[in-house]
Amino acid sequence: MPSFVARMTELAASIRLLLAGYRERDQRPTARPAGTVAVAAVTRLFPLPTERP
Repeated sequence: MPSFVARMTELAASIRLLLAGYRERDQRPTARPAGTVAVAAVTRLFPLPTERP
C-alpha cells in the first residue's frame, strides 16, 4: 500500500495537470470567461506539496 506522502504527491500531480489547462487565463485575463477569477487565487489558498518530496 502506498504511503501517505506518495498518495499526496500523486494527488498534487493530478491537480497540477488539471490546472495546467487554465494557466493561460492567469497570464491573459481576457481569456477568462466573464465572472470568473484566476486559478492562481485557489492555488495560493491551498498550496500543493512540492513536486519533489
